[in-house]
Amino acid sequence: MRRGQDECNPVSLLQSRGLKGEMCGIVLADPRNSFVELEPMNIYGAMLGNLGISLPFDPEAGAFDSERATQEFLSGGKMVRYKQGQAIAPQNTTISAICVLGYVNENLRRFRIRVAQLQHETGSSGTPESIRPILVKVHETHDAFPRHLRIQVYENPCAVRPLVKAFVPWSPPERFGLRNGHFCRVFVGPSLAALEADERASGVERSDPLGLQRG
Repeated sequence: MRRGQDECNPVSLLQSRGLKGEMCGIVLADPRNSFVELEPMNIYGAMLGNLGISLPFDPEAGAFDSERATQEFLSGGKMVRYKQGQAIAPQNTTISAICVLGYVNENLRRFRIRVAQLQHETGSSGTPESIRPILVKVHETHDAFPRHLRIQVYENPCAVRPLVKAFVPWSPPERFGLRNGHFCRVFVGPSLAALEADERASGVERSDPLGLQRG
């Protein structure tokens, strides 16, 4: 993504080209490895608002009820119109989805799986001495687990032409959307699903702050 005078707003581009009512998407990538955050929380945060926590107030107790705390999208979303900080209506509904191009570093993830397995088998705490031979072996077999190109598709729940209705036969490696009132991952490719299954079996935890993988 370019910055400065070359920076362009993809939302403005869609609006200026007379594409109202059409099915459109925005594709994001970081080919120069400039460490732009393109994780699910950042994408949905940009779309629907910064992620925050809502604490209902209990008037009888005179305090906030932490047991009923829920995650919510607050202000700042580009797909939502606000008035005095309150969401009042959807906007930029021409955008059906945001697609993110990236890589799955299977080599690194397989290394973490092997370390977790070793810790379980030996009861060790993963000392440098025990991890070193695994690291050497993974390095020697680097071509066996290369980086895989991946596309992640994030549906816009307020889109005029939902992507889910237009591309039913096509399924990307990962696809996220609103289902039964909550955002979740609605599709995952078989190779990535197998890798994640191995991670769960070995006890390797993956970050999922939005709970998207529960679906």
